[in-house]
Amino acid sequence: MIGNDLRLIRIEAGLTQVQLAEKLGITQGMISRIERGDATTTEVVERWTNICRGDRKSTRLNSSHLV
Repeated sequence: MIGNDLRLIRIEAGLTQVQLAEKLGITQGMISRIERGDATTTEVVERWTNICRGDRKSTRLNSSHLV
């Protein structure tokens, strides 16, 4: 599940949902919805992994998850 992968990436980066939401310019509620799998967009996912991984390529996520 992509939401769980994103949650793990966020946790590995040492960010709270609030901190990541501020960096992405979205609400903490949206972060929660994405992590639960209730909502996702390719743009947010790309920005999420760039922020959490410092623009390094994610080992947990790849384009095959974004259908």
